[in-house]
Amino acid sequence: MSRRNVWLKFDEWELICKELSDQKYHSFKLNSHELKEWKETRKRCKEVYNLSEEPKCFQRVGIYPEVEYVRSARALNILCREDWREQDIYNVMRTPHSFIGFIINYCDDVNMDTTFDEWEEIRKNMRNAIDATDQQYWSYSDLISLYANSNKKAS
Repeated sequence: MSRRNVWLKFDEWELICKELSDQKYHSFKLNSHELKEWKETRKRCKEVYNLSEEPKCFQRVGIYPEVEYVRSARALNILCREDWREQDIYNVMRTPHSFIGFIINYCDDVNMDTTFDEWEEIRKNMRNAIDATDQQYWSYSDLISLYANSNKKAS
């Protein structure tokens, strides 16, 4: 997989680092200077400019192999959200991480605590619905509608 920029808010970064704390190395480690600088930037944005938090860009780190080591559903979903790019649409129903990233980025009211197994069940249901039609091309809006309908049935 390609290395992509990953944008994380501070609380997302803390969660992911906590999940990866038993790893000797991971792509989201910061040295003390970088961490201090990020905290100062966050404080300045809030106090001086009254802006919401600006995410930090981890340049060209990608999510692999880290995605295999996170345990919580939220951390997995955050990483998949950041890995998704529009050019991945061809792969959306083939790979779970692309599927999760697509749904999180394009659908409303997605539960960020949805587990990997729950995502796989949703993806399986959507694939069955796709296979049951003779439709050859599925647009973004078709997939979003299919997800919304599949999600309603699951509730």
